[in-house]
Amino acid sequence: MQTIENSIIDLELEMQWAKICKKIALDFDKKEVDLETILMLIGIQECGIIKSKYTKEQKQDLMHVAVCSLLTPIGCFEYLHTDADGWKHYKAKATVLELTGDSQENVLKRQVIDYFKTMNY
Repeated sequence: MQTIENSIIDLELEMQWAKICKKIALDFDKKEVDLETILMLIGIQECGIIKSKYTKEQKQDLMHVAVCSLLTPIGCFEYLHTDADGWKHYKAKATVLELTGDSQENVLKRQVIDYFKTMNY
């Protein structure tokens, strides 16, 4: 059962998320952005691999790096190293969150918000 406190927390999360999405959309001259787009941007930022076009596999790898990077501070992954091509590698820890649907998305959104706060964005 959803409590009033949880509803307020969810509303605050959605307001902060909307603010981040709007700022990124404006900065990149897009109508709107979604979680996948933001994960791509974080992956590019984390790896420093900037290209005009990415393959489908590279896009998936960039989003994977972003997810690992975002979930490292909460103990789900451990950073191992960056390879010669600039790709970051992580190891899943025993504490990987086993969440479903909306819960996973909310955790990622919170971590994205924190990520951009630490970047003073």
